[in-house]
Amino acid sequence: SIFLERLFKKVDLISIKNNFNDRFYKKFLGKKINKITIRDENSKMTIKNRFVNHYRGERLYQINYNDSQTLSTLGNSRLISYLKKSVKQYDKIIIFDFGHGIINSDTLRFINKNSQSFLINCQSNSSNFGFNIASKYKSGHTICMDEMEFRLCVRDNQNSIKLLIKENLKFINKFKYFIITMGKEGCFIINNKKIFFIPTIYKSIKDTTGSGDIFFSMFAYLITSSKLGISEIAFLSHVSGGLHSINEGNVSTHNLKDIFRVFENLIK
Repeated sequence: SIFLERLFKKVDLISIKNNFNDRFYKKFLGKKINKITIRDENSKMTIKNRFVNHYRGERLYQINYNDSQTLSTLGNSRLISYLKKSVKQYDKIIIFDFGHGIINSDTLRFINKNSQSFLINCQSNSSNFGFNIASKYKSGHTICMDEMEFRLCVRDNQNSIKLLIKENLKFINKFKYFIITMGKEGCFIINNKKIFFIPTIYKSIKDTTGSGDIFFSMFAYLITSSKLGISEIAFLSHVSGGLHSINEGNVSTHNLKDIFRVFENLIK
């Protein structure tokens, strides 16, 4: 959300309000971010503690607290009510679906009914691996996932991604933009039945934590706010994710000027 704040003039963030969560909003959210609060005492923010080898910088293991952020019946009702009331106020709404329980069957049903309003990043991670599958979204403006998340969708961990794309175009073409990120290799983007592959420029990285989120944030900004082509947008999104990955941890320190400075240096 801090990186989105640097891109857009105004960011509205739907947040689950309770005493536990409020401490983290106060510490990490920027002043320009407008919190839309949904009161729910039960849904506490997931805290991920990663243990790192200080000498080598490698991540050893991770302990999560509050893995399930499932809303109470009242909290869920408040969320659905707000979405119904506000969805038409926005040109597009960005969803980061980390699979911790806030997007339940009721919310998913609403999103699928209003699919063209949403840009979705659906993730499988250590807490929900194999359960938070992007195929639960039936259509939409944009959906983004990494290679393994796509393989989970199509239930194939053997064949090449390019072959799997061609075999699953019926599902893929339900989205205006379908993105499969492949780490340091680059990404596939399918748009209007055309398949694009855009390589990344960063081969040496320090920490990939959050890089996919930064990539998607940049893509969402450019696809909704610029007239650039798919290749240019994906390239700049790679630059943004790469700038994030050369630092340790999940703190994004760069902005648009840094991204375009890298771009200018590359084309000289």
